[in-house]
Amino acid sequence: MPHWIDACATDDIEEEDLIRFDHGGATFAIYHSPEGRFYATVTAARMRMSTSATGW
Repeated sequence: MPHWIDACATDDIEEEDLIRFDHGGATFAIYHSPEGRFYATVTAARMRMSTSATGW
């Protein structure tokens, strides 16, 4: 059964922005779309510790 984790509040991410969220040894990017929806993706392998969520 899935277990929900509160990563942030909806006002923590401005529209068309994203934040990084680390949990359970994985790094996620949480996005706020222009349509007001939120998405989370697991970032790819840690290539020299850079991810899409850090902007590097």
